[in-house]
Amino acid sequence: MTGLEGVGLSPVQRRLWTLRQHGVSAAVRARVRIEGRIEHERLTRALREVVERHEILRTTFHRDARLKFPIQRAGAGAFGWRYVDLEGRAEAEQRTAITTSWNEAARRDFDVAQGPVLDVLLLRCGAEHHELLLVLPALSADAWTLRLFVRELAEAYARAEDDAEEPAQYAQFSEWQNELHDGSVSQAPSAAPLVLPFEGTSDEARAACASVEIEVGAGVADGLGSLASRHGVTVSTVLLAAWLVHLSRFAARNDLAVAVLSAGRHLEDLHEVMGPVASWMPAVCRVDDATSFGELVRQVQASLEAEFEQQDAAERTPEWPEVQRGTSDWIGFACEEIPEAVMAAGLSWQIEAVCMGPPGLKLALSLVRREGISMTIWYDAHRVSAGGAGALAEQYIALVGSLETAWDAPVGALSILGAAERTRRLTEGRAKVADSAPLPLHRAFEQQTSRRPDALAVLCGEQRWTYRELNRRANRIAHDLTRRGSKAGSPVGLCCERSADMIAGLLGILKAGGAYAPLDPQAPAARLAQQLQHGAFSIVLTNREIAWPAMDCTVVRIDDDSPAAEWDVNPGGPVWLDDLASVIFTSGSTGVPKGVGITHRGIANYTQALCGTLELEPGLHFATVTTLSADLGNTSIFASLATGGCLHVIDYETATDGRRFAEYTARFSLDVLKIVPSHLGALLDAGQGRAVLPRRFLVLGGEALSVALADRIAALGGTCAVVNHYGPTETTVGALVLPLRDWRDRIGCASVPIGRPLCGDESYVLDSKLEPAAVGAVGELYLGGAGLARGYLGRPDLTAERFVPHPFATGARLYRTGDLARYRPDGTVEFIGRRDHQLKIRGFRVELGEIEARLSEHPAIGQAIVMARQEEGFALVAYVVPKEPAAAIDETSVREFLGPRLPDYMIPTDVVVLARLPLTANGKVDRKALPSPTDRRAKHAYVSPRTPVEETLARIWADVLRVAKVGVNDDFFDLGGHSLLAIPLMHRIQQAFGTGLSLMDIFRASTVASLAALLSADRASSIVVPLRASSPAATTRPPLFCVDPTGRHVTEYQPLANALGDDQPVLGLDLGPLLGQEDDSIRRITEAMANEVQAQQPRGPYHLLGWSLGGVLALGVAHVLEARGESVAFLGILDTQPRTHLYAGDAPDIARELAGYVDPTRQAEFLALPREELRALEIRLERLGIRERVEQAAIWAQARGFLPDDVPASAFWHRYVLLRDAALFLNGLSELPARALRVPIRVWWSEETIARHGGPPVDWQRYTSGTVHTMRVSGDHLAVVRGSEVHASVRATLNGGPP
Repeated sequence: MTGLEGVGLSPVQRRLWTLRQHGVSAAVRARVRIEGRIEHERLTRALREVVERHEILRTTFHRDARLKFPIQRAGAGAFGWRYVDLEGRAEAEQRTAITTSWNEAARRDFDVAQGPVLDVLLLRCGAEHHELLLVLPALSADAWTLRLFVRELAEAYARAEDDAEEPAQYAQFSEWQNELHDGSVSQAPSAAPLVLPFEGTSDEARAACASVEIEVGAGVADGLGSLASRHGVTVSTVLLAAWLVHLSRFAARNDLAVAVLSAGRHLEDLHEVMGPVASWMPAVCRVDDATSFGELVRQVQASLEAEFEQQDAAERTPEWPEVQRGTSDWIGFACEEIPEAVMAAGLSWQIEAVCMGPPGLKLALSLVRREGISMTIWYDAHRVSAGGAGALAEQYIALVGSLETAWDAPVGALSILGAAERTRRLTEGRAKVADSAPLPLHRAFEQQTSRRPDALAVLCGEQRWTYRELNRRANRIAHDLTRRGSKAGSPVGLCCERSADMIAGLLGILKAGGAYAPLDPQAPAARLAQQLQHGAFSIVLTNREIAWPAMDCTVVRIDDDSPAAEWDVNPGGPVWLDDLASVIFTSGSTGVPKGVGITHRGIANYTQALCGTLELEPGLHFATVTTLSADLGNTSIFASLATGGCLHVIDYETATDGRRFAEYTARFSLDVLKIVPSHLGALLDAGQGRAVLPRRFLVLGGEALSVALADRIAALGGTCAVVNHYGPTETTVGALVLPLRDWRDRIGCASVPIGRPLCGDESYVLDSKLEPAAVGAVGELYLGGAGLARGYLGRPDLTAERFVPHPFATGARLYRTGDLARYRPDGTVEFIGRRDHQLKIRGFRVELGEIEARLSEHPAIGQAIVMARQEEGFALVAYVVPKEPAAAIDETSVREFLGPRLPDYMIPTDVVVLARLPLTANGKVDRKALPSPTDRRAKHAYVSPRTPVEETLARIWADVLRVAKVGVNDDFFDLGGHSLLAIPLMHRIQQAFGTGLSLMDIFRASTVASLAALLSADRASSIVVPLRASSPAATTRPPLFCVDPTGRHVTEYQPLANALGDDQPVLGLDLGPLLGQEDDSIRRITEAMANEVQAQQPRGPYHLLGWSLGGVLALGVAHVLEARGESVAFLGILDTQPRTHLYAGDAPDIARELAGYVDPTRQAEFLALPREELRALEIRLERLGIRERVEQAAIWAQARGFLPDDVPASAFWHRYVLLRDAALFLNGLSELPARALRVPIRVWWSEETIARHGGPPVDWQRYTSGTVHTMRVSGDHLAVVRGSEVHASVRATLNGGPP
C-alpha cells in the first residue's frame, strides 16, 4: 500500500486501541521520589536525551481510511513539562497536592495523533526532596517501560554527555510481532468467564471505568514474603492463589480461568525496549475445598510456568482477551514489584507508585509491591457496582491477612469474612426493639373503636360495618365461644367465605382468648378433613353451608344478626402476649398440612412494626384480595384494624378481573394494597395500567418480585410507594421489608432485594457452619425475633428440626427458612431460591412432597416425582410410573383424582407417564434427566383452527401461554394455564370480540373449540345490570337506565348510582351481550335495549342516561320508545362526542377518517404528516375489505403512537363499527323533515371537550322538539361520569329541581 509512512500497531497496541474506541483510555503513570539537590536544567536535558533515544516516547498515531487500525510514526522529541514549587507549605498540604496531581494524571486523555505523549510534572517539596510524575498513554508504555525510564533518566542525569548504546526500538518489536502474527485470534481458555454475584449486564458501547484503592500494611506484606520464601514460590503467586480462592467462594465455582498480566519480556533482547509489551494470558485452575492452600499455590505456579513456556515458544504476545461492550468478560490479576532505589549523581531515585490504568476487563485486581502492598480493584461501573467492588476489596484484604498461618489449611477453611464485616452482619441482622410493648391485635382494634366508633371498619359487597358495629359482632362471637367452653389459646376453626363476617370471626376468637385457625371453604374435602383432624378443633365458625366431613366438633354459624345486650361489652379476660393467637396451615412434605402456631406477640409486633415502617395514619382504605387461609392478606387486615382504617374484603371475581378491580379501586380510592407479584402482573396485563394501583402503598409479597415488574410499576407513574415484603408463616406474615425508594444498588439484582428486618425481628444469612455469610456468598436465611412462631402444632420433631438454637444469643431460637439468600453490598438481603423442594405458588407455600404423597394414593401409580419447570413459563409437572407395567394412566383421570384432594394451585399442569424413573449412579432420582413435557405435547395430535373465531382464540392463547401454536382441542390448563394467566386471557378475548366474558367461562370452556362455541352461541342472558336496587316498598320512583358505551364500562355509572340515594333505583344496560352479532347496527342494538327497558318497566315515563357513546344509544332508545307511543321524561347525555362531521357529506377519504379515531391530543400531528406518507397509506388500504382495512390502519397508527398499543388491532373493528354507525344514525335523524324526538334533553359537557373543539361539538337541539339544557363541568371526559358535580346535578334534575 503506497503513501503510508510509519509502522503498524503491535497485537498489544491493537487491543489497547480497540479499548480506546470503547472509552477505556488508560494513562500509565509513575511517581518517583528524588532525594538530593536537583539541577533543573540537567534534569530537562536528561529527559530530552531519554526521549530522543526511544522513539515510542515521541510516537504519534494516525488514522487512515484504508486501514482498520492506525499507524504509528515517530516525531520530534517534545514532551509536556510542568514545575510546581511546594516548599514552605505544611507537610499535610504537600501530601494533598501530590495526591491531587496523581489523581489528575489518571484522567489525562492524550491527543495521540498530535502529541506530545509524555507528560512530566516536577513538584518541589524541599531543597532535597522532589516528586516526579511521569504520565503516558497505554499505547506508549507499560510498567516495565516506566521502570526502565526512571533508570535511564537517572543514568542520563549522571552522564556528562550521551554516550549510551543505541537501544532497540518499539517499532522493530511491532514489526516482528506482526510478522509472527498470522491473523488468528488467540485461543481462549476452555473454562467460561466467571459471573460475579452482583454483576449486571450492559448494552453500553463504552465502558465506565472506576476503581477502589486499599493499602495492605507492611507487616502483612513482610509475612507474605517470608511465607513465599519458605516454600520456594513468589509472593505474586501466593496473592494470585488467594484471588482465585476469593473468586471461587464469591462466584460459587471450582473451575476458574482468569487473565494474568505477563510482562512479556522473556527474551533478553526485549529487556531494554520501551513500549507496551505486557499482555494478558489465561491462567486456568481448579479450586477444591479439600486441597490445602499450599498445594493450590504450587498448582497455580505450575500453571503459570506452563503458560509462560507456551508464550516463549510462540514468541508473540497474545491479542487476548477480546473486547466486547467496552470491556472484556474476563476477570484479571496483575502484580507489579517496585525495584530498589537507583543511586546516581548523588541522588536517590525511588519509584513510589506505579499505575497501569484500567485494564479493559470487567474486573481486575492490580497489586503493586514495595514496602507494603498497594491494591487497586478496577471495575466497569456499568457491570459492577461501587459497593460490590468495595466488598470484594474488603474481603480480599481479610483473606490475605490470614494467609501467613494458612499454608497447610484446606481451602474450604479459609474465610473471606473479616471481623468488621462479621460485626456488621450481626448488628444489622438484629433490628431495634420498640420502646413500648405492642398491644394484642384485638385490644388495638378496641382502642380504635373507642376513638372512631362511627368510622367505616369493614366493607365487603353490601356488608358495611362501622367500628362500633364490627366490635359488637365480634363481642357476640367472643361471648358465645366462652359459653361453649373455648379456653385461652385453644384453636378455633374459622371457615368463612370472603366477607365482613370473616373479620368479625377473627376478632371474636381473639377476644375470647382463642387462636383462630383459618380454613378455606373452597378447599377439597380431603384436605379440609386433614386440617380439622390435625387441629383437633372443638368449635368451627362458618358463614356458609358446607358438606363437613365426619368430625367431633361443633359447627357454629356466625352470620346471626339477632341482637343481644352483651354485644356492647368487650370481654375482659386476660390475654398474654405469649399466648397462642393463630394457627395457619401450610403444605407439608409428608402429605399432611402443618399447623404453624403464631402468638399474640408475633401478631402485635408485626402489626406495630409494619405500621411504623409505612408510617400509616388513621382512616386509610386497605384492600385484602386473598383468602384468609394464606396469611398474605394479614398485612392489610392487621394494619387496617390497628390504625382505624377501612378494610375492603374484595370478592374473588373482582380481585381476578383487571377491569373490575380498576373500577373498584377508582370507586373507593383504595390507599393500601397487599398482593402477590404474579397476581398484580395479571391485573396489569388486563390493560388497566395504573388504575389498579392504590393511592399510597403497594405492598408486594408471597413470591420473588422481579426487576421487570418493579420497573413496569414505576413506568406507570402512580402515586403509591412500592414495598417489597418477605417472610414465611413461621415468622408471622413477614419479617423483612424493602421500600423501593431505598433500592439504589440495582446492578446485578436477580430480583428485587427483600430488604432488612422489621422492628423487633432478626435475619441472618448463614453458611453451613452457622457463621454469617460474606457479602455476595450464598447461604441459608435464618429468621428470629418477636415474630417467631411457637412451632408446628403437635409436631415437636419437625419443630426441633426447623426452629434451631440461636448461634448468637443463648436461649433464643432461629427459624431455618430453607431459602437461599445473600447479602448485597448495601447490607440488604437478596432472595436466591430454595435449597429443598418447597416453593411458593401465587403466594401459597407448597411442598412438592405433599403433591407426591397424594399422587402415590392413586391406585394405578407406583412412583411419583413432582418438579417445577420453566421451559414455557412456570409449571408443575408430575412424573409417574404405573404400578403394573402394562397399566395405562390417563392424565385427565389423574388430575380429576387430585381435584378433591389438593387446592387448584397444587395440581400439576402436566402428568408424564414413564416406564421407570431415571436414576443417578448412587441410586437417587436423576431430576435433570426427566423429560420436558413440551416434548410429550409435541407428539399429541394437533388440530388446527377451523373458523375465524378459533383462529383468533388460538392466536391469543399462544401469546398468553407463550407457546408456538395451539390446537382447537388443546386445554388451557394442560398447556400451563392457571387462574392468574386466565385474567389476561379473559381481557384479550374481551378486546378481540368486544363481548363480555368471565373467568368462569374460561374454566367451563377450557379448549379453543369449546370457548369458540360459547362465544358464537346466541346467549340470551339479560343485559340489565342492577347498579342500585330498591324494594317496591322503599320507593315509587321509576328506575334510571344508564347505557353502557363500549360493552365493558357499565360499572362506570356505579359512583353516580351511589350518589343518587337509596330511594332511586339505577339499572345499567350492558352493551356487551348485544355485540358480535351479524347485525351490529345502532338500530338493532337500541331496539333490543328498548325491549329490555320495557321488560323492567312496562310503561313510561322513562328516565335514560348515557355517557360517551352511551349518549347516542340512550337517544336511540328514547327514539324507539317514543315510536312505540311511550313517553320519555328524562334523557341525560354526558359528554357525548359523535363523529357526525366525518360522515356529514360524501364518504371521507381513508386518512381523514382515520384522523377522526386517533388520540385527540395527536390529531393535529397526524394531519401534519407528509401528504405522500398519507397517500401511501391510502393506496395500501383501499384494496382491502372494510374489516381488514380497519385492522391494518390500526396497526399502522399503533406503530406511530397515534393509537394505544396495549390492545390488539382487531379490537378496534368493533369500536369503529359502533362509532361510525352512531354518527350515521344521528345524521339520519337530523335529516328527517321534523325533529325526531319530543324528549327534553339534559347535556353535561366537560371543560376539556369544550376547549378542544372550541365549543360544544354537537347541537342536540337538532334531534328534539323538547327543551335542551346544557351545563359545563370542570375536568375531562371521565370527570363527567365520575365527578360529584354531575352527580348532584343529575339528582336535582330527577327530583324535579333545576339541574
